[in-house]
Amino acid sequence: MAKDKILIVDDDSAVRWTLAQALRAGGYDPFEAGTAAAGLATFDAEQPALTLLDINLPDESGLSVLTKIKARNPEALVIMITTDVHV
Repeated sequence: MAKDKILIVDDDSAVRWTLAQALRAGGYDPFEAGTAAAGLATFDAEQPALTLLDINLPDESGLSVLTKIKARNPEALVIMITTDVHV
């Protein structure tokens, strides 16, 4: 049985590591990217079942990456995430 591929695009390596560990424990096959450019390249190469996409990336807005992902595959499942909390 093939594992579902999940792409994590976040500039925070600790967030990527934590999510990847949790996904592996759940039987998923995570892929990681720290920038928008790397995330889009990995999305194209791996065609993940789901993408966890940070809203704030160093090289481009996560929202513009979402637009690019949807242009590549309108059926792509994407969950927007962020750790930036302003109280």
